[in-house]
Amino acid sequence: MRALIGIIIVVVVLALLGWITLNYREGQTSINFETEKARQDVDAAIDSVDRAADELAEERLQDDGFRDDGFDDQPVAPATDSTLTP
Repeated sequence: MRALIGIIIVVVVLALLGWITLNYREGQTSINFETEKARQDVDAAIDSVDRAADELAEERLQDDGFRDDGFDDQPVAPATDSTLTP
């Protein structure tokens, strides 16, 4: 029952996005998956994520406290192991 409800929810969401269309003709019903619309939406989403990642990287590079030398800015505490001292 949960699987059926899940499938119905997925179909409704895809229909709301315009990826699935229903056609009613004389005695025939068809369900079409609009691949071009889906491809355009996915491409637009990928472009949006790429732009957001680029903006985030740009902001991080412009931050005064950011150094990209591979080291943290936090100091390291000295070793307190007794085997290291003579």
